[in-house]
Parts: sequence; C-alpha cells; structure tokens
Amino acid sequence: MLAELGYEPSALGVAKLYADFTGTFVIDPADKAQTAGIRKLGLKVEIMPTVMTDRAQKRELARALLALKI
Repeated sequence: MLAELGYEPSALGVAKLYADFTGTFVIDPADKAQTAGIRKLGLKVEIMPTVMTDRAQKRELARALLALKI
C-alpha cells in the first residue's frame, strides 16, 4: 500500500513519515539493518519483536512498549 501511494515500503520509509511527530521508533529485529538510517532522521530506535502470533507475544510486546523510557 505504501508503494502504491509513492512511499518507500520499509521501516525507514515509515520512519520518514513519522519523523515530524515522534522521537522514538520501534522496529522488528528483521529491520535492524535500517537502524542507522532511522537514527539519521533524529529518531531514537528501539528494536524488539513486533510480529505477534499468539496472545503471549501480544502481552510481551505491550509490556515492552509500556516500559520504554521515552
């Protein structure tokens, strides 16, 4: 969908869209290679599993997000 709208379909592409109104950006470990580019936008990057396939993973991600010092 991002590509169809003319945006880069990646974690970095999404970070560019959010850079003006957030200071922290959460990415999945699969996107870790994009960390430097996201940091160049002035964002703090947090890396944690974001793919949730069961209720336990959803709870774990929610707890990790709530624990962030932002």
